[in-house]
Amino acid sequence: MKKFFAIVICALLTIQLSGCSGASDSAVSNEVNSEASNENAESEPKSIVLSMDTLEITVDGVKQLNYTVLPKDTDNSSDVVWKSVDESVAIVNSVGVVTGVRVGETNVIAETENGIFATCAVTVKEKPAYERLTDKERELTDALFRSLDQFVNPSSIRLTFAKPYFNEDGKWEISVIGENKVGGNLEKDFDLESDGTLTEPIINHVKIGVKEYYRLDLINEVISDYVKNNYHIS
Repeated sequence: MKKFFAIVICALLTIQLSGCSGASDSAVSNEVNSEASNENAESEPKSIVLSMDTLEITVDGVKQLNYTVLPKDTDNSSDVVWKSVDESVAIVNSVGVVTGVRVGETNVIAETENGIFATCAVTVKEKPAYERLTDKERELTDALFRSLDQFVNPSSIRLTFAKPYFNEDGKWEISVIGENKVGGNLEKDFDLESDGTLTEPIINHVKIGVKEYYRLDLINEVISDYVKNNYHIS
């Protein structure tokens, strides 16, 4: 009988010790998981700051956006996804380079893996008029720049007709409206050379049926900008 009770007591002690060991192992495991979870939370970005809150570029213009993830010791600071809200206005590549597509406004967003994001407001403007000229238009316009001092009032100059001189590079037939010496406006025909030399033709230019070789409105816009910047005219 005594032997039976001894066996029962040993069995109970074994079960109790085993239960204590299991509870202890479970507590240790939970503590380790909790610490790991806290470490992961501490390593995640809390905020992201862009190098610019607003950005202005021209069509086809390119600018770099940079970012800083806080706190700075986060281990996933490089995992940022860039996107443009309206890619018809501006696009952004995987490293934050923004390119203007057309005139308009949009937002560029940088977002971390855990959903923290920052936004930059992007405005796309038209390129300066001179940059929109074709090579042939630029060649003519540069010649006109060199001729401006020969006019009474350069700010009054408006090109009304232009075509390449027949079979001769670097020379054009042009018609210009400009202020004359008595204060009125007069349209005159000239032969224009690339160095800015102007000569009056013996016979007026034939304009009927001649196709438009150049965008005169754009060239006149360029001339106006040039005069304002170089002749101190408001």
